[in-house]
Amino acid sequence: MEEDWQRMLAEADSELAAQWQKIQDAHKDLTAMSSTLRSADRSVEVTVGAQGDLTGIRFLGEKHRTLTSGQLAASVLEAVTGARAEVMARMEERLASVTSQGTIPTWEQIQSFDFTAFTEPLRAEGIDPEELRDRIDPERRKNRHA
Repeated sequence: MEEDWQRMLAEADSELAAQWQKIQDAHKDLTAMSSTLRSADRSVEVTVGAQGDLTGIRFLGEKHRTLTSGQLAASVLEAVTGARAEVMARMEERLASVTSQGTIPTWEQIQSFDFTAFTEPLRAEGIDPEELRDRIDPERRKNRHA
C-alpha cells in the first residue's frame, strides 16, 4: 500500500510540475505580448505592449499630413483602442488555456474544506499528511521547522 501512495504522490508531483511549467510559459507569453494595428483610414500604425502601453507609432504615407489635428488624433486613438482590445483578447485566450482545466473553487469552498476528513485515509495507512505537504513544498518545511 505504501508503494501505491508513493506512486500517487509521484504522479501528483509530476502533474503539478507540468501545470507549473504551463503557468510559467503563459506568464512569459503574457508579458511579451503586443499588438500592432492600423487605423481604418490607414494613416497611422500603432503598437501596444502587454500592459496596453503605447510602444510604437508610425505615420503611413502622406495621408496624415492632410488630416486635421482632430482627425489625426481620432485615427491614433482608434488604432490604440483596437490594438489594446486585441492584446486583451489574446491574453484572455492564453489564460483560458491554462485555467480551463477545471473549476476554480470559490473562497467559501476553500474555507469550508475539511482537511482532516480528506486526510483520514492517509492517517489510516500510518502516513502523516504534514510530512507529505512538507515533501511537496520544501519552503513550508523550512518555515515550519525554523
